[in-house]
Amino acid sequence: MFVTAAMLAMRSRFYAATLAAQLVFYALAGSGWILERAGSRRLRFLALPQYFVLANLASILACYKFLSGERYARWEPDRESQPVSASRVAAAGNQGRE
Repeated sequence: MFVTAAMLAMRSRFYAATLAAQLVFYALAGSGWILERAGSRRLRFLALPQYFVLANLASILACYKFLSGERYARWEPDRESQPVSASRVAAAGNQGRE
């Protein structure tokens, strides 16, 4: 939509306004991202544009990686390295007696 609005902006006021609105929206998203990275206080009205842009970028990146054949191994937690509580040991011991 951005590219189309940019190409048609010279021919129509509607597309010029659409392009301007998109530029403002992306500027708000970029400002929110920059402020968040700088460690300043997060502004609520910048959260929606920032989320929208980041979610769409992540979607585009995921589609690209999928189409290029990149795969990820599934992560599974190591359950045996977790400390076992006394109540879990007692419960496991009682199950064998029943």
